[in-house]
Amino acid sequence: MQSTHIAIHSWHPFSKTQEVQTRFAQIAEEKGTTAAIKSTLQFSSATEKGFHNVSYHEIEEGNLEEAMNFLGEFMSGFWSIEGYSYRIDIALSPKEALEFATRISKYAGIQL
Repeated sequence: MQSTHIAIHSWHPFSKTQEVQTRFAQIAEEKGTTAAIKSTLQFSSATEKGFHNVSYHEIEEGNLEEAMNFLGEFMSGFWSIEGYSYRIDIALSPKEALEFATRISKYAGIQL
């Protein structure tokens, strides 16, 4: 069985590193964790404009919506940091992709 993964790419200027780290610790303390996320790997690299961070979250089967809600709320805590940006990517297993498409199609009035 393939797992579903959520990758979050974020960028911030070097000058905002301390602020990002402080805010991360605050948000983590406030939000805690969720059982919807099985594991997380994090990587950082320096670029010519600042830091590029990537976190890969392995999602428990059937918990994509809960994980997305948790991570969306978590990431919204960084909006106040000038120069901070992020992007969320989802890699779905074939089974979850079909389930997700079926659920979305109901809202859009599309027959699958």
